[in-house]
Amino acid sequence: MSWRTYAVIGCTHGRLLNEPAFAAALKRIEDLKPNMRIHLGDGLNAGAFYSKKPEPEDMELDVRSFESVIERFRPHFYLNGNHCDRYWRGVYSADSVKAYAAKQIVEEVSRILKRNRVSHHREYRIDKPGVRLGNVWFMHGFMYGAQALQQHAATFGNTVFAHLHTASLFSAKTFDRATAMTVGWMGDPGHEGVNYAKSSPQLLGWRNAFGWGAYDTEGVKQPEMNLVIL
Repeated sequence: MSWRTYAVIGCTHGRLLNEPAFAAALKRIEDLKPNMRIHLGDGLNAGAFYSKKPEPEDMELDVRSFESVIERFRPHFYLNGNHCDRYWRGVYSADSVKAYAAKQIVEEVSRILKRNRVSHHREYRIDKPGVRLGNVWFMHGFMYGAQALQQHAATFGNTVFAHLHTASLFSAKTFDRATAMTVGWMGDPGHEGVNYAKSSPQLLGWRNAFGWGAYDTEGVKQPEMNLVIL
């Protein structure tokens, strides 16, 4: 039996990054000296590619903010999230200008990750949810709402994910004793780019946080999961 430690962040959202919270997380993570660092996705915001109501956004700033996070956090894995997937789907847009812009961003993101030697899980799809280490799935996350933690545990078993922007743990009443942990986000709730959520009670539950713990590489023992709320 062999244990490996990990630290995870997620939902840094490009230009929406809360720099003081991210800097505090980096300091704590350096102290922990984890074996594995994973960015759980949505390192890009991609507001201009939101299908329902595109937001005005500097896409170059979105990419450069992503690059800064990757260079400073130094993850072993980066997992595409639903916001990242906007760019990847945008490559196939019927709007040729939009498709061209998306293609440039996708290629630049791939170059950034390759240059920093980060393994990239490009597909955002529920049947290929992320990276499995030991008996834990690390993923961006798929379900949302009040039952999302329960649904992730019931669907995937032990799960560490982002997506919800909340910081919570849930122990499922299942035979395999699955636990799900959602690790908050690293965005600034006061940023004008978050105005879409300013009247939603969900915003009050968002937390700047990160997750850390340990997993058994043989998948025999239950993993350790911890949250640090900043």
